[in-house]
Amino acid sequence: MTTIDIQDREDLIESLEQTPVLANELVADQEDAQLRKAGPGGSLGAVEVLSYLRDFEDLFLGRLMLMVEEDNPRIEWVEDSLWPIERDYVNQIPLLMLHEFVEMRSQTVQILFNLPIADWERSGRHPAMGQVTIRRYVERVVARDREYLDQLRAALGQ
Repeated sequence: MTTIDIQDREDLIESLEQTPVLANELVADQEDAQLRKAGPGGSLGAVEVLSYLRDFEDLFLGRLMLMVEEDNPRIEWVEDSLWPIERDYVNQIPLLMLHEFVEMRSQTVQILFNLPIADWERSGRHPAMGQVTIRRYVERVVARDREYLDQLRAALGQ
């Protein structure tokens, strides 16, 4: 088993910490109407991206806790393609979505910061990803964060 290098761990945690900061900067001074507006070409609008950030953080936090607390747990596959409809993303309150994301991300970062370095190799079984360690899952979340920030920039014309 390879353990994560201390610098890689710090870099991943820093990336997780930066996403809420960057999202806050992107929506700062935006009118509510702009945050609710559909994205270019019918793509996701800012409120939908913020809702996805919140919902995926909730999912990630739950899966992280599962892998921390159980040995090799089965991680449920979640169908997220209908979340915007099922969870009524367009009618959510944009800044509330951001606030809830920031709160959950803070919990995630605290857990990872306190997690012994060897425990970053704890894993779970996911139907699509197969055997996935906490480290690999965090790397996927960091990559997904970048995608969501790009979508948020596009939705806001930045």
